[in-house]
Amino acid sequence: MSASQEEKHLRENNVQVPKISVVIPSYNGEAFIGKAIRSVLNQTFQDFEVLVVDDCSTDGTRDEVRRFEAIDKRVRLFTLKKNSGGPASPSNLGIGKSRGEYVSYLDQDDIYLPDSLEKRWRVLQGAKTDVLIANMWVVDLRSNKFIDYLNSNFSSFIISRKMFDKGEIGLLSEEASGIDEYEWSLRYRLKNGGERIRYFEEPAVLYARHPGQMSESHYSEKSIKDFLRRDFVVLKWAEMGGNDFRVDLAWIYFWIGYRYGLLGEFDHSRRYLEKSLDNGASLVARTFLLVGLVRSRPLYVAVDKAAKWIKKIFIKRWRLNSMVKKYPASYRDALAFYGKITS
Repeated sequence: MSASQEEKHLRENNVQVPKISVVIPSYNGEAFIGKAIRSVLNQTFQDFEVLVVDDCSTDGTRDEVRRFEAIDKRVRLFTLKKNSGGPASPSNLGIGKSRGEYVSYLDQDDIYLPDSLEKRWRVLQGAKTDVLIANMWVVDLRSNKFIDYLNSNFSSFIISRKMFDKGEIGLLSEEASGIDEYEWSLRYRLKNGGERIRYFEEPAVLYARHPGQMSESHYSEKSIKDFLRRDFVVLKWAEMGGNDFRVDLAWIYFWIGYRYGLLGEFDHSRRYLEKSLDNGASLVARTFLLVGLVRSRPLYVAVDKAAKWIKKIFIKRWRLNSMVKKYPASYRDALAFYGKITS
């Protein structure tokens, strides 16, 4: 049954259909999940449901969710039969169980600002929109400081539920789990272009950075190869887009070449970094291409660590300051809200 058919069926049977379904995939998130759910329940916009899909947690995550389920009927808990190893499978189950006109995502360790859904819902009621992507303040949970902003994580997405139908874009790719939002967005753009994708510039979400996070960078061979596998999944779609996807190709080729360099496979690294340059990449790709000519993995890793330090001290700080200057009231409110929920 398609999203539109299901919505009609629910309305005919007097089942309340929420405007937004918030899907939260969870795994061993006992320390975070309560704040995430509470941030949804305390929204100024209240026409929603919350679907938490647990990926066979071994801690008290499900017990924490059940406490909210017992006091608010809009919260529903689902559990996979076996651990899937990534967020795509639980997200897909949440989409399948959702009833809203739109699906909004929230990672278990992220937090909606109090008016996040209200402000974005206003945008959705304007120009025709299938996908709405918001900016996010990035919070380092080790220091409790705001360190950057992002707009490319699934916690920033709201998507028309009908777009997940088989006749449209379909569900998330489990092969690309971890960067599944990007893979899905590439498929969307290949089919529909970008006219119905909107961007909400004011940060609407607090995005958490902490040790052990799936998105945290490290140098184990297994982790690098896992990322490469996902990179090649998204590369397939980007290459289909040709010149319209040159920016995507530049970055995907860069990440593939960069990761091959981390593995010490410098011939493969050079091949993909040169492709990145051919598609418009410049300084970063050129830097790692030159470093790779030395064919020393320890040197490559050392340069990468130095580049990460420069990014942290200068680039992230500059990006954060530019967003603070643009949205000073939002920044002050976000700081006050974060201080309140962590006190």
